[in-house]
Amino acid sequence: MTPNLITQFLKLKTEILQAKTPKTHLQQNDLRENQKWRERVGVRV
Repeated sequence: MTPNLITQFLKLKTEILQAKTPKTHLQQNDLRENQKWRERVGVRV
């Protein structure tokens, strides 16, 4: 996976979560997970 594909995937994942649920504790955790992923892959959004 290229960093660009990962970024697109994470954006899509976040959008789906936002559409499904209100801003909940669970979602905050997921956004934090995405941030960790970006740092691990070296992607800055």
